[in-house]
Amino acid sequence: MILVGALLMAAIPRVVEVVPPQRWFPAGSSVEQVIPDVDLGIDAKEVIASWNVQPTIDAKIKVEVCAHVLDRKTSWYTMADWNLHEAATRTTVNGQKDDDGKVSTDTLVLNRPARKFDVRITVTTGAAGAEVSLLTLAGSNGINPEPAPSRVGLGKVIEVPQKCQGNYPKGNVICSPTSTTMILNHWSIILNRMDLNVDVPETTEAVWDAAYNGGGNWPFNTAFAGSFQGLRAYVTRLSSINDLQEWTSRGFPVACSVASSVLYGKMLDPKEQGHLVVLVGFAENGDPIFNDPAWKSGVRKTFKRADFDKAWNHSDHTVYLIYPKSTTPPPTQGSWLP
Repeated sequence: MILVGALLMAAIPRVVEVVPPQRWFPAGSSVEQVIPDVDLGIDAKEVIASWNVQPTIDAKIKVEVCAHVLDRKTSWYTMADWNLHEAATRTTVNGQKDDDGKVSTDTLVLNRPARKFDVRITVTTGAAGAEVSLLTLAGSNGINPEPAPSRVGLGKVIEVPQKCQGNYPKGNVICSPTSTTMILNHWSIILNRMDLNVDVPETTEAVWDAAYNGGGNWPFNTAFAGSFQGLRAYVTRLSSINDLQEWTSRGFPVACSVASSVLYGKMLDPKEQGHLVVLVGFAENGDPIFNDPAWKSGVRKTFKRADFDKAWNHSDHTVYLIYPKSTTPPPTQGSWLP
């Protein structure tokens, strides 16, 4: 047990692209594929799957994961039954819990760490075919190394459109689709693409999780963003704020999952379920600058770096990375795709 703990201490969050043997699925088909022995490169206690499907007309994908624990495999855990066109059947599966772990909405939480996983996808198409353009598995163990301070990107702010969740229906529970919308609107301006100029209600409808009964499912948000031609979107976990500085310094806004009460320098509210904000840059002193959709006025907010770090830690540094495939991400140590 001490050895396992030592290995976990050294682990940086990782995400890997899972390559299915078949990416294109013709019209009117239903195909199951198993991708075995996906190696995360770390001993992970939590795992999140993400996917991008294009085009999404009548397309459905079921994503399941099983972990290699010790000398055996766990049961299959359903991570999602997803589609874009039918909100009533777009869902996660409640009640998945056994001796090996549980599924907490969109996250597989293991009782023992695992390095290798099997991934099973079932893709069903209707009148049109569909491509699984991206499938990823992100893993972490909740213990991140402390890096040396960095000055990369300090003093730079990305002008991302500002939106308030309270201005829309279901306003108290749509921080995530509001954040996703702000990033899509940003790329709409940069790329001169009107199809990315969506509004919050459209995004909310597209990411709603029937079982969770909310818009906060992480990979459902990135699946919607990644359904647009030419975009790549997935959920991952980063090692530190330094990673975020690398992204914003290159002009990439990042959606971050935080504990809202802690972000404002308060004690954690045990009733809160997390909050999404869009990181748009950093002040010269290193404090992060956000579009916080919780505010009806003054969406642009600057928070104390230490408060943000604590607040972000409550999601184990979870982020949405949403960006054009034509762009080049920062150099990676494994917490995001190259």
